Amino acid sequence: MKSLISKLLTHSAVLLLMSSSALAIESNSQSYIESFAQETTNNQFYAENSNKTLYRFMVSFKDENLSMSLVNNEELRRKNSGSGVSFSYKGQVHTRDINDFKTDQSFKSEIKRLFGYEVQFHSFFNDIHIITVATTDRAPLNKVADNLFSTGYFNYVEEDQYITLQSKGDEGDVGGMSVLNPSSFNDPVYPEQIHFAKQSSGYYGAASIEAAIDLMSRHGVFNTNDKVNVHVIDSGFIEHEDVQYAEYMDIKYTYDYDEGDDGVIWLNGSQDPSRPDYAIYESCSNRSNNGYGYLQNEPTAEQAAEYDWIRYETDGTAIKSSHGLNAASIIGATSNNNIGIAGIIPQDNVNLVSALAVDDCGGYSSFNLMAMYWSIGELELPAFYSAGFNETLTPKTQYPADVINMSFGSEGWYCSVDQSGSTGALAEFAKMASDRGVVLIVSAGNSRYHMSDGSVAGCPYFVSVGAVTEWGNPTNFTNYGTGIDLMALGSSVRAATATKTLEALETDYSGVSGTSFSGPIVAGLAGLIKLYDKTLTGEEVRNIMKSGARDLTVGANGGDTSCAVIGCGAGAVNFENTMRILLGGEILTQPKASHYLANNLSREDSSFLSKAQEFNKNMCTTYRMDGYLLNDRFADIRYRFYGSNDGEKYELINSYNKGSFLFDNTYAYYRLRGCNTAEGVCSDIRDVEIDDSFTPGICI
Repeated sequence: MKSLISKLLTHSAVLLLMSSSALAIESNSQSYIESFAQETTNNQFYAENSNKTLYRFMVSFKDENLSMSLVNNEELRRKNSGSGVSFSYKGQVHTRDINDFKTDQSFKSEIKRLFGYEVQFHSFFNDIHIITVATTDRAPLNKVADNLFSTGYFNYVEEDQYITLQSKGDEGDVGGMSVLNPSSFNDPVYPEQIHFAKQSSGYYGAASIEAAIDLMSRHGVFNTNDKVNVHVIDSGFIEHEDVQYAEYMDIKYTYDYDEGDDGVIWLNGSQDPSRPDYAIYESCSNRSNNGYGYLQNEPTAEQAAEYDWIRYETDGTAIKSSHGLNAASIIGATSNNNIGIAGIIPQDNVNLVSALAVDDCGGYSSFNLMAMYWSIGELELPAFYSAGFNETLTPKTQYPADVINMSFGSEGWYCSVDQSGSTGALAEFAKMASDRGVVLIVSAGNSRYHMSDGSVAGCPYFVSVGAVTEWGNPTNFTNYGTGIDLMALGSSVRAATATKTLEALETDYSGVSGTSFSGPIVAGLAGLIKLYDKTLTGEEVRNIMKSGARDLTVGANGGDTSCAVIGCGAGAVNFENTMRILLGGEILTQPKASHYLANNLSREDSSFLSKAQEFNKNMCTTYRMDGYLLNDRFADIRYRFYGSNDGEKYELINSYNKGSFLFDNTYAYYRLRGCNTAEGVCSDIRDVEIDDSFTPGICI
């Protein structure tokens, strides 16, 4: 059976015989190479196809030789070099020859013959080619993808979507909170960090972080030199007195091959210098090549004559947005330094890493995927693509990720293109990363729509996070549905901020809103779990976090909430519950009690009448308790039930072998705990919620 390259060359022979250029190829290969080197650049391609519909895809070829031939020719166009030049990829050396150039032209000719599409190759990493397809028939994207896939050349064809960061305007300020121990952290803004507070009924934006950290401290988790590596793939790092980075990386400006690949951009310095961001691009609609924002190539003579331009080396630094700083600070800001806020993971136990893949206006999904591969130490580039670091070495992170936090939402980027169940670039990476123990956290998005399991945030192996208010209600912007795993505070989350210009840097702290800031809270929990046990897979960590979450589908009166209708995953993230599961399984669900007749509303119920006599002959104070341990790790469980009239001094009322029992409601306050009597290990004592919404009429 002929290879795909052989088929392409056989078909191209007919085409080439009909052109004078074909004769030049056969008689003088070097002249062909030189002419090909002057062939369409990316900017020329866009200009020549400006009247056509353009789609950008990530594709993977089945034929490795075809793939390498196309890499050869893309490099030829980029560097304008001739045949005989070698490059390495995955430890193998590839040398350009005339067949590479023939194959490139033959492949494009074949696609044009079949569908009328023009194809341009941009870049290549981890067996993934980035291409643009121009079509004159205005066919929808899915149709173009299906047509390409039907040729048999590709493992998958997946849109390279331009995606944006997921932040929203602040939903309002918050007041101080009531914490277990107000002196736990001396950071001035800490009392406003709602997510650290004790989670309780109707206050589910709080995540009991302080209680979990206290529990982990008592178990000695922080007493080692172990560190967890948390990567934030976002808008880049900004220097800040309260946030310390171990490493940072620039993907967007270094590897955007359409507009330069050196990590250098050119900022428009002709704007009003009295404005704080005068040298920074102004709007997403003016983000490139129009004289108003920034350029990634050196300005042309015409542009230079019209505006003043400032050369700027990004070096992984955010240009305008402090979005990445916001997210990183929630996870790992320095705690107990009398400055700003407290981070979730203690600074001595975390390596915080920044990867710049998007800016204030967004970035291609391929940039984010490249950053993901870099974050786990598996980025594979042809040697000549590593311009920003070394012409012979692919950049490697010093701190391979245990957790990756991403805030680009789910709009438009799917796990795979629906083509006979083909696995796409994202799903392929996600499974590999999760199997290696990497926890992938992604914000659900702020479009207020139902997320399916197929979107990025609903992709298998990703932990998708929606946003709730401090009271536990879904925010007015969060996405929801079957693709959600967990919910976390996403309204007025306190974070480190900064205003950056070319001349000054002003740091501060403020409330930020959006699922972009719910995600880092869950990433902080994932980091704490991985700090305790590095052997857990990403999927195991996700399941542990979901097991510890507080269900949001049932309201205080027992009725359905909005989450029961729209879908909020496992519910509100709860650090304390999760850590109790992880550290020994002694987690007791929130115990609740209500009148025995609250659910059956039948005062004459024979079972009630007989049971009630054991407690109170007038039956008005007979209540049912419901509370249980989340798992069965305790072999011999007894539930100890305590009562108090002043809320301070409690006495043991009784002990039971089940968490559901009847009692005489004669105390003002109650508590419950579960104990393994054989080992003498108990859960923490939990306050019992008393529901007095129903009382028999005879008792009123």
